[in-house]
Amino acid sequence: MQNLADIEAEVKFEFPYGREQLRGFEVRRLRIDKKRVTAEEKRQNIVVGGDVNWTITTEKAEQGASIKLPQTITLDRFEMTVIEVEFKTGSRDLRKVQRSRHYTSSVRDSENEKADFPAGILRDRKVHYFFRDLPSTRGGVAAIRISHSRPFGTAEKPDVYINDVRLSPESFSADVAGGYKEFGDGDYFGTFLVYYNLEKLTSRKTAKVSVSYPDGGGWSTSVVVEIDQCKGSSCCVLANRKNRGPCKPSDDSGFLRPEPTPIPLE
Repeated sequence: MQNLADIEAEVKFEFPYGREQLRGFEVRRLRIDKKRVTAEEKRQNIVVGGDVNWTITTEKAEQGASIKLPQTITLDRFEMTVIEVEFKTGSRDLRKVQRSRHYTSSVRDSENEKADFPAGILRDRKVHYFFRDLPSTRGGVAAIRISHSRPFGTAEKPDVYINDVRLSPESFSADVAGGYKEFGDGDYFGTFLVYYNLEKLTSRKTAKVSVSYPDGGGWSTSVVVEIDQCKGSSCCVLANRKNRGPCKPSDDSGFLRPEPTPIPLE
C-alpha cells in the first residue's frame, strides 16, 4: 500500500471472506518524517523534506492459537507499507478471477481521421479509441484505464464517452489519477479507472471510448480496457460490481460460495 497524499490516510481491511485466522504477520513501513526542505534538497529538486524512517513490527500467535489482522491501519503522508501474513491453514483454489487487458485497435481524431499516438490534446476535440472483439460475459467487470500527461493548471479530467454516450462527471474522480498536481510547473502523468457495465461496453462488435478536454495542452497517452471475468462462481469477490452477493460458507462442505448471484454493474 502507498499513500501518495500529503495527509494521513486510513485503510480499512475488508476481505470477501472476512479476516482469516493467522499464525502471524509482519508490517514493514517506509515513511518520511516531515521537516522543512533544506537548501541541498531544493538544489536536487526534492519537493518533500524529511528524514526516511524504516520500521518493522511482527505479531506472532501463541502455540496452537491464532490472531487476526487489525481492522484498520493508518498510513502517514507519502508512506509505503507492506504487510506479510502467514495463514493458519492453507487456502484452496475454489474459484478464480481471470484478468485481461485489451489495447486499442485504432485511434481517430474528432474529424474521424486516423490520429497520431499519443494524441495531442486540443480544446473540445474528441479523441476516439476503438477496441475490437472484447470478451463479453455477464459475470464480469470492465475497468477503462485512461492515461494522460497534462500541464499544471489545466483541467484535471476529461469528458468520457462510451459508445457515444457521455458518462456522468461524478462517475469517476480526478483524485484517482494521482500525479503530484501541487508540485512543480511541468507536466504530470495520471491514470483514471472508469468502471463500466461490460455488457453495455461490448454491445457493439467494436467498442468505442472517446475523451475530450475543455482546454488544450498535454497528451492523451493511452486508453486500455481491463476486464475481470469470474470463474467457478467467484463473482462475489469482484469488489467493483454493484450489489454483489456476499461470499458465504456452504452448509455441507464448509467451503465458501457466493450467494446470491451479483447484479451486473450499471
